[in-house]
Amino acid sequence: MPLNEENRLDYWSNDQVRCPHCDCEFEPGQEDMYDLYEEETHEVECPVCNREFLVNINTAIIFKYSTDDQEVEIGYEVK
Repeated sequence: MPLNEENRLDYWSNDQVRCPHCDCEFEPGQEDMYDLYEEETHEVECPVCNREFLVNINTAIIFKYSTDDQEVEIGYEVK
């Protein structure tokens, strides 16, 4: 559903660019829009409906740690 007052939050902080006119989602790299990786506001043309809209880029660095890829010691008890 295209952007309206009721679904405004559906268009905020997404992993992919989402067109507010036709609801198409795409990654900047798939559409050769590599400048969208720079943090600022960009004017973009949707590859589906060809309408223009603004995209705000916010960058965040997230650290996630996994320790599950190792052998489990049999008989070891956590104290």
